[in-house]
Amino acid sequence: MFYVDSDGRYLATVTEAARDGIAKQAFEWFQRFSDMQEVLRTLLEDDETMDGTWGFGRITSPARHLCRGYVALSLGDTKLAVKDLTYVASSPCYAELRERIESDLARMS
Repeated sequence: MFYVDSDGRYLATVTEAARDGIAKQAFEWFQRFSDMQEVLRTLLEDDETMDGTWGFGRITSPARHLCRGYVALSLGDTKLAVKDLTYVASSPCYAELRERIESDLARMS
């Protein structure tokens, strides 16, 4: 966490740290996940850790199934997409998306 006071003190330090972080981590992250096959592989196989990419849930979570279902669909893997999106549509999570998910599932069948 960085602090910049109202006079702008420490702004140069914060800017330099942000630049270094982007140069050392962000570009590599974006390059890795520019390949949708790698995104799908990550969602299928990798555990969620707090020291890298996180926020997509544990392997069995509805959040992971939702992401994986739509990534699979974008790659043309209808079988996996149907499996994961059916799981999400039948769970109590994402009720606000259920109609959309069911509509997408109907289009795939």
